[in-house]
Amino acid sequence: MEISNSTEGSANPNSKGLTKTQKFILGVFGVMVVASVLSVVGLSVLNGQQHATGSTTPKADCTRLVVGAKPSSGGPAYTKSYVDSDFYGCETLGMKEDVAKALLSFHKVQVRIASRDGINFPLTADYSDARVNLGVTNSVITSYNVG
Repeated sequence: MEISNSTEGSANPNSKGLTKTQKFILGVFGVMVVASVLSVVGLSVLNGQQHATGSTTPKADCTRLVVGAKPSSGGPAYTKSYVDSDFYGCETLGMKEDVAKALLSFHKVQVRIASRDGINFPLTADYSDARVNLGVTNSVITSYNVG
């Protein structure tokens, strides 16, 4: 019986170089690793920019309604709860979500997230003039309404 030393069709474990297939697989793996690292770095940068867009100070141009005044469109007179909810809800515009929630909680205004990043959530139909419904985009308050 004769044993052949031919390495044709298979990789020789004693050879010093990589086969073309091994080089290709290693190259593809390297590209995938680099792409993954760049993705993580890119997401970190975007996340930092996202949090930098939110403010921690209330808006200065919000006007406070007068308790007992009637809205120009008709309807019942403004209650203290409604006036507070409307004023503090306005102040949250442009704030980071967690800061806005803390501000509203401090002023005893209930908070409900009505939408996030363009997705509207189902809400109960009960009306509360002591509650603010917030719209959030990229962790920043972009809209509000009382109810």
